[in-house]
Amino acid sequence: MAVKALKGQGKVNMVKDMVVPLPRQAVAILREQQQINGHTKFVFYSETAKKHQIISDATANKRLKDLGYKDIHCAHGFRATAKTILQEQLKYPLVLVEMALGHTTKDPNGTAYGRFEYIDDRSDMMQKWADYLDALREGRDTAKFRADAQTKADSTAQLQALIDQLGEDKVLGLLSRKVSG
Repeated sequence: MAVKALKGQGKVNMVKDMVVPLPRQAVAILREQQQINGHTKFVFYSETAKKHQIISDATANKRLKDLGYKDIHCAHGFRATAKTILQEQLKYPLVLVEMALGHTTKDPNGTAYGRFEYIDDRSDMMQKWADYLDALREGRDTAKFRADAQTKADSTAQLQALIDQLGEDKVLGLLSRKVSG
């Protein structure tokens, strides 16, 4: 999905427009929303909005307050939460996270040569993020979403391949020699 930025226009660290890879959960929500307001070009249409015909962050914050999140969370806070968890827990590189937030990224030559979008990587990141949020909501273990979980899974697969190739006794013998030697 390609979008034009409505907020942050003119700020040096914000992109002018961007491609946003959506996880399947977001696509399903948008399809449901289209059934409600499919007559408009905006997902969050507002008849009373003066500038862009979309709801404001004040409207989103009012809904969060109505849900019991007054003084706990705000609409913009979801961006900070995403950035923190994507980097700290899921171990995604800063450049991917910043691009997902619509921030410009710098390379050593400035933006003159930095025309990369990392669509595949950002698509994977957004799907993993949505799956992580689903796991949190459902109370499931989230350890498998960590970047180091993939390394552990790869190591386990490599060990199993070695056992399949050499046999369990041979691998155990090699390991015991390594430990005692």
